[in-house]
Amino acid sequence: ALLAWGNKHFAPEGESVTLVNKLTGLVADPVLVDRANGQPVSGPDYEMRAGPAAGERIHQRIAAARRAGR
Repeated sequence: ALLAWGNKHFAPEGESVTLVNKLTGLVADPVLVDRANGQPVSGPDYEMRAGPAAGERIHQRIAAARRAGR
């Protein structure tokens, strides 16, 4: 999942590494799923929140992201 995220957000020149299914040769598109319900963790049903050990900086970053609509 981190590989896919990095390729999406930090590789404007193109992917330098890809994850491939050895049997089909097709490039894989990994997803993160919620273990509780098996659904992909994406879209409006999920959001980031500060955890119990979050400091003031984390609270500020999450509040700023929420204001920006992320």
